[in-house]
Amino acid sequence: MSEHKITLTWKRGDTPFDYQKYSRDHTWRFDGGHEMQASAAPAYLGNPKHVDPEEAFV
Repeated sequence: MSEHKITLTWKRGDTPFDYQKYSRDHTWRFDGGHEMQASAAPAYLGNPKHVDPEEAFV
């Protein structure tokens, strides 16, 4: 079986931690150096331009 690792980075930012306002954007970094911008689904106030983790799940 293969083993794959990522580093996930999320930054809270300066806005108050409020459900409507906090950033859902985060970055995935893979072993080979590839980076991908991800966010929650738009229905959960995520960024529609970024990958939705639930849709990327394999």
